[in-house]
Amino acid sequence: MNEQRARTWLRRPLPSGAEPRKARSVYRTRLGLAGFGLLLATAAATYLGVRAAGDAPAGYLAAAVFFGMIAVVAAVNVVVVGLRWRATRRDGHDGDENAGIGEYGQW
Repeated sequence: MNEQRARTWLRRPLPSGAEPRKARSVYRTRLGLAGFGLLLATAAATYLGVRAAGDAPAGYLAAAVFFGMIAVVAAVNVVVVGLRWRATRRDGHDGDENAGIGEYGQW
């Protein structure tokens, strides 16, 4: 059971048929937000790290480490969302024209 789950953790079930006919995939939005978070957190960590290396209070170092951890989480999120989006597009279910199609390809 664990091996099967490990191999399919990126896969999502096909739509059930109850979804809106023109449903759009949210992967683009999630990827954009994760990328923005990565950019912002990296910039903040870099700025605060440079300030902490100079003559600044210890709070700058703590804030730089905090934003660095947020940047790492955002980078992992970008990778996971990208892999999931790629897997759904490869299967032909990218959430655009195939949304709402049931198991047998009918509405």
